Parts: sequence; C-alpha cells; structure tokens
Amino acid sequence: MKVIMSFRLGPARSGTEISLSDVLTHPIWLWVWETGDETNPNHDETWQQPVLDTNDVTTEMAEPIIAFRIAGTDTFGVGSYRVKDGTLRGIDIWDNGQWTELNQTWLTSPTTLVAIPTIGGQPGVKFEIIDSKPVRARRVG
Repeated sequence: MKVIMSFRLGPARSGTEISLSDVLTHPIWLWVWETGDETNPNHDETWQQPVLDTNDVTTEMAEPIIAFRIAGTDTFGVGSYRVKDGTLRGIDIWDNGQWTELNQTWLTSPTTLVAIPTIGGQPGVKFEIIDSKPVRARRVG
C-alpha cells in the first residue's frame, strides 16, 4: 500500500480490471498520474488506485474517479470528477457486466447522476448530463 497526501491507496489496477463491486466498495479512485505511480513500467495513464480510508472527495484530489447511481434506478457508473469546475467526464455505466460509455447505453437526457461518495463533506451531490459527445455532466447539487 502506498501513502500519498492524506490518503491510503490500494494497488494500481487497469480500468478494465475494475468491477462494479470494486467501485461500490471503494467509491473513489485516483489516476496513477495523480498518485505518482505512473512511473511503474507496467502501468499506463489509464491505471487507477482505490482510496481506502475515506469516502469523501476533497480539494486535495485533482481528478478522482467517483462512483454514482443513476437517480431512480439501480444502475451505477463512474466518471472522472474535475474538482476545479465541478464536472464529470469520461462517464461509464455498468451495463451487462461491463463498463460501457454512457453514449453507448440506453440512457437519454435529461439524466441525473447521484454521487456515492460525499464531495467536500456533502452527501448526495447530483449531476446532470450536459453533453453526449464528449460525455459530460455538470454538478447541480
């Protein structure tokens, strides 16, 4: 386990190896470029590490990958949360046992996403899809 900032991190994994169960257990993941682990020759910039000891997104995190639930459903997804502008990007939905880009799913606009981790201590932060190409959602709560 590597320690960075004030977070304990789990081992880095390729995005294709991360399951829905993984993101529900650890709803915040950090890119290896953010943790400094991209220097490992076996990792590229798409690898991620779970944050083990907090379920709160803080300003110490530049662009954490966070889990969310689609409001009114039992469908979950992940997106890269840009702390500086409050948007989610690169949104994927867990569909038929795999991650699928939002624009390749059955979802239509308007769609509300509800963050699973707290953000700055605030629970239930909501996002609304604003663009499908590139896929982006704006924080609304």
